Amino acid sequence: MLKFLFFLLWMQIVTSSCPREPSYYHSRVAKRLGDNGFEIKVNGKPDKYVPGQIYTMYLMGSRSFDKIQHFRRFTINVESANDPANLSPQKVGTFQLFGDALSKFNEDCVNTLSENNDLPKTEVFFMWKAPPPGSGCVTFRAMVLEDELHWYADDGALSKTFCEQTERDVKFDPEDCCACDEAKYSMVFEGIWSNRTHPKDFPFSLWLTHFSDVIGASHERNFSFWGEGQYATEGFRSLAEWGSVRLMETELRAKSRYLRTIIKAAGLWYPNVNTNTTATFKTDRRHHLISAASMFGKVSFSSLL
Repeated sequence: MLKFLFFLLWMQIVTSSCPREPSYYHSRVAKRLGDNGFEIKVNGKPDKYVPGQIYTMYLMGSRSFDKIQHFRRFTINVESANDPANLSPQKVGTFQLFGDALSKFNEDCVNTLSENNDLPKTEVFFMWKAPPPGSGCVTFRAMVLEDELHWYADDGALSKTFCEQTERDVKFDPEDCCACDEAKYSMVFEGIWSNRTHPKDFPFSLWLTHFSDVIGASHERNFSFWGEGQYATEGFRSLAEWGSVRLMETELRAKSRYLRTIIKAAGLWYPNVNTNTTATFKTDRRHHLISAASMFGKVSFSSLL
C-alpha cells in the first residue's frame, strides 16, 4: 500500500507543470506580451535533436551596439509537445548545470532551472540531455524578469520546440563516410613557428618556446570537445592555460562511446620546436572525423592550435 501511494505521489510530481511566473514578492503585475528580444537558443543551431545527445543551450537578451539587455530572474523548463503535463525525464530529457553559479535546479519543480541570485545577467548557459528514441518533440519554455514591473513568459522566442531526428530525417551527405571497414592513419604534427615564419612579437627567450603534448580523438560527426562560443571544459582550460593534457584525456575517455581512438603525441620543446611528432589512430564508417589540440607557449602568452 505504501509503495502504491509513493507511486501515485511520483506520478503527480512528474505530470504537474511548474508555473513560469515570478513570485508575489518579486512582481505584482501581469506579464507583458511578447518576448522583448529574449530568446532560447541551442548552440550550433541544429534542426533536430539526436536521442541521448547532450546539447549546450542558453537564454539571452538582444544585443546591439549601444545596448545589452539584462535580466535578474528566470525560470526554464521543458515539456512534451504532445503531452505538456508530462515532465518525466524519460519523455523530455534532463537538464545539467554549468559551473558558473548563475543557475540552479528549482527546488519546487521537477526538471526546472531558475536563477541562483538576483544579480543582473546578460545570458545563462545550461546543458540538456535529449530523451531516449521515440520521445518525439519537446518544447522549452522560459520566464524572464527584468524588474518588478517588466516580465515576459512563453511568448515568441521564449518558447522553442525541438523535435527528434529519425531515420527519415537522415539524408545522404556527399561528405558522409562510405567505408566498409576501419582504416589506420599516421598523423604528423610539425612545428613551423619561428622568427622567420612569424617574426611579429616572436619571443626573445627562445628556450621557453614550445608546443604542448597533442591530445584529440577520432570521433563521430555529432561530437566535439571545443567550439566557438562554448564554455571550455576544465580539461580544455587546463590545456589552454598550462599545456597539461591529463584532465583533457580523462574527459575524452568519459565520452568513449563517441570515440574510436584517443590521439596522443609528445610535445615539441626548444631546441626541437621546428621538428615533428607523430601519432597513429583508427577510423571507421561511424568515427570518420578527427579533432586535436595543442597549446603553444612563450613567455607572455599561450594559444591553442
